[in-house]
Amino acid sequence: MTKLMIDSFGGDHRKHVRPAHPPASPDNSIECYHVDARLSKSIDDIGRPRKGKILLLLKYCFEAVWCRVRYGVRNFYYVPAPGQRVPLYRDWIVMAICRPFFRKIIFHSQGVGLGTWLAEKAHAWERFISRPLLGKVDLSIILSESYRAEAAKLSPRRVEIVPNGIADPCPDFDSTVLPRRLSRVAARRQLIDQQASTEAHEEIAGKDGNIFRLLYLSMCHREKGLFDLLEAVALFHLKLRKLNSPIRVRLDVAGDFFHELERNEFEKRIAQPDLQDERTPVVKYHGFTEREAKSRLLRESDCFCLPTYYQAEGQPVSLVEALAFGLPVITTRWRAIPDLFPPDYPGLVAIKSPAEIAARFECFLRDYPAANFRETFLTRFTEERFVKNLKAAILTAATD
Repeated sequence: MTKLMIDSFGGDHRKHVRPAHPPASPDNSIECYHVDARLSKSIDDIGRPRKGKILLLLKYCFEAVWCRVRYGVRNFYYVPAPGQRVPLYRDWIVMAICRPFFRKIIFHSQGVGLGTWLAEKAHAWERFISRPLLGKVDLSIILSESYRAEAAKLSPRRVEIVPNGIADPCPDFDSTVLPRRLSRVAARRQLIDQQASTEAHEEIAGKDGNIFRLLYLSMCHREKGLFDLLEAVALFHLKLRKLNSPIRVRLDVAGDFFHELERNEFEKRIAQPDLQDERTPVVKYHGFTEREAKSRLLRESDCFCLPTYYQAEGQPVSLVEALAFGLPVITTRWRAIPDLFPPDYPGLVAIKSPAEIAARFECFLRDYPAANFRETFLTRFTEERFVKNLKAAILTAATD
């Protein structure tokens, strides 16, 4: 989201670096002076203390102060930590050094839970330090109305709601993707009702028309629901076998692992007999994917699954991508995730509920409950809408 914002506002003005693929009509009403404050070398380094991070952080802070002094930059835009101790300490350092130099402080919260964490889990001295350093910022940008109470715990002067947005990854949805999804649902329904032979369903939906393809696309982490999803797939796979069903289930997993121990546990689990189909693995791990590989997975899948209970979950971009591809989604009633879907959407489940997830698989085998998802994406979560709303939010604070 930060990269999208910078590209849309013309790139790093200080270095006169323009994005490699700028939008058709970049917005120049806001000048960005970007300090790329990367501290982590890899995904498993995120949120962990390491030698060298403090020196890097100090370098980035003084670079930001230099922008204030050299270029007269008055407004400090920052993505704060969620409710986690080590990232919180990082934010203390940043705010202690930078906040006194800038006229307006703008927080854009992509991860959530800091206010609740401070109230319920932090030590008294941590709350004491956090209030003056992180409290009463001029603008707090949040992802959903559901997070307003959370943001209010740190008493911002102004709160604006800006949902995430992405460039349309599937412009050929109506002509290519939707017909394929509908034909695959019809083929599975015919097979289940024994109204079509194998040859017939292949003509309708291709050679894998009897495969119900699930997709997990996110950071591979227990709290993201990965292991709950594995158990759900195992339950559903065994049920299909007991029923002698012509339908088979497959799960594609894409993303980096947050912990190496969890990767080892994952590899052992998917090798177990209940996740094997005649010596063919039911689960396939693709690693980190992007661009064409990610698009192919989203196009070819029948259902997107993210049964998350991640403590810092905000508004997962992977769910927005699933909406753009018109994918049926199974996800949890967690944080503001239900705000993405209609009130009666059948794909919402309780956290840590493999049996409930498996039951939703059976529902989505025969039905396509995502007819309006693409429209939801186009009206609420496009790149253009995100940039427009973010610009308006920033300008309200910067011009007060």
